[in-house]
Amino acid sequence: MVVEGKKGGELYRAQRLIRTETNFILNQATKDMYEEAEVEEYEFLGTLDSRTCEHCGGLDGKHYPVKDEKPGVNYPPLHPFCRCTTIPYFADLGGERAARAAEGSSYTIPADISYSEWKAGLSPDEKSKMAFNQKTAKNWAADKEQFAKYKAIFKGKDFPKSFADFQDLKYNRSEVWTEFVRQKQSVLNSLDYSERLDSLFGKVEVRSWYRGHIAQIPQLLDKAEALKEQAEKAFSLRNKYRTQARNMMKDRDKVKDLDKKHPNPSFEEILEHKRRKYHLDGDDLYVDIIRSASTSNKEIDRDLGF
Repeated sequence: MVVEGKKGGELYRAQRLIRTETNFILNQATKDMYEEAEVEEYEFLGTLDSRTCEHCGGLDGKHYPVKDEKPGVNYPPLHPFCRCTTIPYFADLGGERAARAAEGSSYTIPADISYSEWKAGLSPDEKSKMAFNQKTAKNWAADKEQFAKYKAIFKGKDFPKSFADFQDLKYNRSEVWTEFVRQKQSVLNSLDYSERLDSLFGKVEVRSWYRGHIAQIPQLLDKAEALKEQAEKAFSLRNKYRTQARNMMKDRDKVKDLDKKHPNPSFEEILEHKRRKYHLDGDDLYVDIIRSASTSNKEIDRDLGF
């Protein structure tokens, strides 16, 4: 079962808690049954498929005294979303257990074959497919978020339309993926905010977009207009890009903090600020507003590596 919801989000955290606690309760009930039935040893049982982690796989087939069980160490669950369980251990019991191929079909193997032995016996092609499945399952939530981001940036231009195709590109077509990564920021910087890009991007990505847009402000002014009108236009564009940049940021708590500490001022407020701090007036005042509209905060730029 694929976990829906953004990793780190409320839905994801709720599902992680419910599934992990359910596994814990079921395995504790199984331990109680072992004690009541006077079963002395249990066998750790992992799932023979491509979603099982190496830690759980390494414990598969091993057996321990029931009195020594330790959840998270030698007894499930070992980690969030753990699917492992246990069975009573009896020497030379025989029988079969289920395994699942990379493409999803099930088959049976002797019960005494462990996860490590089963994996070692797979063909090179099957191992490669298994590794791909492990990567896609492990990185599902992060990749889903990245897919939304890249889809918004490239807007379908030779970019995978489905999430499955995106993961195939990322993990199986390294040269093409490397080129997408290389182009990503420059394409993002060229986008106009007519496209909805809300809350998808990190601080560095947004800062690069913002710097690129405010740098173009002087070229967007009509030099035939009076300096005051040019200053008002430049100031308006600066506020517009700052608001749009904040709407693009993934860290919404940071945005709330910025809006509280550094709200967009009005034109009258910036005029008064520059008069008092720099003793500017007349055309000098308007020229400085135009200059500062296309200049980003050097301290923030330095902190983000620009």
